[in-house]
Amino acid sequence: DFSKVIEIDPENVEAYESRGNVLLGKGDFDKAIADFSKVIKLDPERSQTYNNRGNAYAHKGYQDRAIKDYTKAIQLNPEDPCPYNGRAIAHFHKHHFKKAWSDVMACQNLKGKVDPPLLAALRRAS
Repeated sequence: DFSKVIEIDPENVEAYESRGNVLLGKGDFDKAIADFSKVIKLDPERSQTYNNRGNAYAHKGYQDRAIKDYTKAIQLNPEDPCPYNGRAIAHFHKHHFKKAWSDVMACQNLKGKVDPPLLAALRRAS
């Protein structure tokens, strides 16, 4: 249980990250955001954590916050295609179609998987 690990070692970033991912999967976005934020406070160079928190923000409809986190993840690790896909979806929801396409292309150039419904929606919107 990740909560027990955190109780014993309150600075265990892996436990917070893992618990945040479980919470994200369960749809408990506020608690997931809190755990990811704790990881970022303890270790601000973890690109995957910014991506994960961006996903939680996006699920809550906070596209601007999601874009900010995806952008930070990209700055920390520009070779990871995942935050490009997430940021493309967030840009799509804000009707920033050119920015969404740009991120789709970046994701594909890195051999990443682009969300198929996003591609279909972008094609219809463009």
